Amino acid sequence: MKKIYPFLIAIPLIVISACAAPPLQYYTLSEIGDNSGKQPIKLSSIQSPFILVTRVTVPDYLDTADIIIRRGAALNRSQNGRMSSVLSVGATELITHYLAMQRPDALVTNQNQLMLPQYQIIINISRFDLNETSAGMGVATLEANWSIVPENEKNPIENQKGLFTKSSSIKNDSDIIKLQQDALIELAKHIDIRNLR
Repeated sequence: MKKIYPFLIAIPLIVISACAAPPLQYYTLSEIGDNSGKQPIKLSSIQSPFILVTRVTVPDYLDTADIIIRRGAALNRSQNGRMSSVLSVGATELITHYLAMQRPDALVTNQNQLMLPQYQIIINISRFDLNETSAGMGVATLEANWSIVPENEKNPIENQKGLFTKSSSIKNDSDIIKLQQDALIELAKHIDIRNLR
């Protein structure tokens, strides 16, 4: 009868554990730094304007939780990093949060309410490329158009568009997410809701 040595049984387990990939890291676009203590808390009354940010549209191939960087014509996905939600959801949350900070007197949200909004903000991102330009450097190019649609049909719809670029170091997935976030914030800065009443 042949003997089975215990160390031979352990070899496949050692090989499998050696080949295991690093743990998957998740990232979010919905944070814009720590603003605690900078502004007093303000409560909005029902007289404040209700501004609804509809879900941002992005090209189909980008509406994923993958972290994607373009190298020439090739789209490369991160092996170890993912976003916590698909890009359209993350971008909507980030832009809504930024706009809400600009109008603490208003109800700015991407969630439907029992009442009808006084304004809807519709954002279409037609291009959002993050290109690696050289070793460790990248440029984010975001092209978008947006409309501010009033509830009152007698008032005009405001339509605008813009092309925004941001560049920075992209040595890791965290840098890539930060660069994407900076480009989205640049877009949000140009959506002017200060005079909506």
